[in-house]
Amino acid sequence: SGVVTFGGKNGEEFIIDGKAIQIRAGELDPQRIPREYWRHRIKMCKAMGLNAISSYFMWNDFERADGSFDFKSGSRDVAAFLRICHEEGMWVLFRPGPYICGEWDFGGLPARLLNDGIVIRSSDSRYLREVEKYLSAIADIAEPFLAKRGGPIILTQLENEYGSWPFKDTKYLIWLKEFWKKR
Repeated sequence: SGVVTFGGKNGEEFIIDGKAIQIRAGELDPQRIPREYWRHRIKMCKAMGLNAISSYFMWNDFERADGSFDFKSGSRDVAAFLRICHEEGMWVLFRPGPYICGEWDFGGLPARLLNDGIVIRSSDSRYLREVEKYLSAIADIAEPFLAKRGGPIILTQLENEYGSWPFKDTKYLIWLKEFWKKR
């Protein structure tokens, strides 16, 4: 059924369907790997004794000039990647951003967000409108792959390396949390 909880004395155990597991993940970002190598790389992770794949998904690579998103071509096919992880029996730590860092240009954010004084990684309403468009689009793809629906996604990261961001905005983090709780 894919019921994911935390347990143990201090909430340190990760529990799936009543069974405590230790997550052992390898980082595979599909947009960095030619699609024809995805399955092989996932199988290599499994052969190393890993049970999960941690993956960034880079917003600025999905977004087209007209504001639409390409989640299907080449190494951008999110559903195909998640399906292969599931077929190979690997859990997924889903890391869609909006900001991913990941040694990727502008942390995966579209450079256009720098226009008009938009304050990135904040509760600036202009930023949140743009984030919501992207996250809604990728959430539509990810939703059928959630563990609660029998899929491989057991965790979703809300933001990345926010602790080192100098302009911390609690409202922004709460907004992200609430967005994903609804999804």
